[in-house]
Amino acid sequence: MPTKTFSPHRPPVSVLIALLLGLAGGAAQAQGYVGLSAGISRSDIDCTGTLTCDRNGTAWKLYGGYMFHPNFGAQAEVFRQGRARFSATLGDGTVANGEFKGEGLGLYGLAVARDGIWSVFGKAGLLTSRTTGTLRVTDPGNSQRETHTHFGWGAGVGVDWTKNFGARLEYERLRGRLQGESVDVDQVTAGIVARF
Repeated sequence: MPTKTFSPHRPPVSVLIALLLGLAGGAAQAQGYVGLSAGISRSDIDCTGTLTCDRNGTAWKLYGGYMFHPNFGAQAEVFRQGRARFSATLGDGTVANGEFKGEGLGLYGLAVARDGIWSVFGKAGLLTSRTTGTLRVTDPGNSQRETHTHFGWGAGVGVDWTKNFGARLEYERLRGRLQGESVDVDQVTAGIVARF
């Protein structure tokens, strides 16, 4: 009885069909999305010796991404870290007011786990942020700006209202740098997501 052999250069038709079906299924699950979130930020600036110090600010971000697999994707975002303000007495007794603020761009890899309408996610990537520090005795004051690239990460939970709309609650750790000093910024935001 003759035996059937398969050439290594000609895979069985059943294998090719399975591969094509797998690729088609993955493409069908791929999905793009955009979102807008806002919330609070808290900077770890050193308040030693200040008269007043407010580390809390208002943060927001606009982001978009693409899930090329149900559990993995990539995301880009534009963000504003919020402001931290302080006042201090200078050597001549004059009171100066200062503030720090940050903004920038981020590119993340995203991992998502889903259970029904709920999901949890984590992200990590690179951010390019611009930190501005202003010291003001009389207007307009003296400002310095520096731009740096650094590592950032975040995690959160999402809920799907419909197939195309949902919401996110997210924690992020960002960083700024000014005159050789690094400032970590913890940020909590909530917002809406639209998928297409």
